[in-house]
Amino acid sequence: WDVLRVLDYLATRPDVDVSQIRILGRGSAGIAGGMAALLDERVQSILLTQAILSYQSIVDCEDYSVSLDWFVTGILQHFDLPDILASMSPRPVWIYGAVDGNGKPVSETAARDAYLQRVPEHSSAFRTLRFGVESKNDAELYNNWLQNG
Repeated sequence: WDVLRVLDYLATRPDVDVSQIRILGRGSAGIAGGMAALLDERVQSILLTQAILSYQSIVDCEDYSVSLDWFVTGILQHFDLPDILASMSPRPVWIYGAVDGNGKPVSETAARDAYLQRVPEHSSAFRTLRFGVESKNDAELYNNWLQNG
């Protein structure tokens, strides 16, 4: 809700080009950013860094480091975070430095494989997803995303 209200506010500002609104979701803010981007088409692209890979990754962990305020009762009966982000297609989604339910980094291959379990590889939705490991130089990653995402 908060992210959606921020989008409303940005849309009222004369110094904001609404056609260029993007969301950067770092850590647990990736969940809120992803859900807001799905619900509001004003978001042109999203970059998630150090964000949880999926709710399923939490279930798969013996222990988890995700705060309870990010849990959504019964969500996995209907969808998971990969479904949400793939639904943004054709808008680009960048997933860099994803983490598991314990907050441990997930390899680019593991992240891609987790999404392939939910999104067909040859679908247009999968082609809008971009995976990578988090850069040592955040500024370079952010610039690349702003220029190409």
